[in-house]
Amino acid sequence: MLTTQCSQQDDTKSKPNRPGGLYSSYVKMGDQLYISGQTSRVDDCVMQGRLGDTLTIDDGKKAAQLCARNVLDQVDQFCHDNAAEIKATIKLQVFMQATENFNDHAKVADGASEYLQEKLGEQGRHCRTAVGVASLPRGAAVEIDAIFELVSD
Repeated sequence: MLTTQCSQQDDTKSKPNRPGGLYSSYVKMGDQLYISGQTSRVDDCVMQGRLGDTLTIDDGKKAAQLCARNVLDQVDQFCHDNAAEIKATIKLQVFMQATENFNDHAKVADGASEYLQEKLGEQGRHCRTAVGVASLPRGAAVEIDAIFELVSD
């Protein structure tokens, strides 16, 4: 079961999460916008668990969707502050806490991919990496970073 103390798990607009360390939430290089890893977190509440142990694939997909929403919150903040817009989603990297025997990483990552394509249409299609790891910051179930192409000025 997905462990969380988060009351806000729906799709309502939220403030972008602030970095949990000494790094930037995003960096623009040329026409590309790099978004730092966004965990399955709302404010200070983290959706926690391990795929193949305490989490089902559906739980993992929900956590991945939350990460994708957090990624888009960062993009929205950058674009609003800089009058920019998304031309394309280039790549997602999806990291999930998983047991050594878990092998349905792609199904979990589909939660994020489906979310981005629903929200961005064709601009949400992307290439992707899905990886199982032993742990993530604050016990998060999933973490995602992303690269976007922006419309040229």
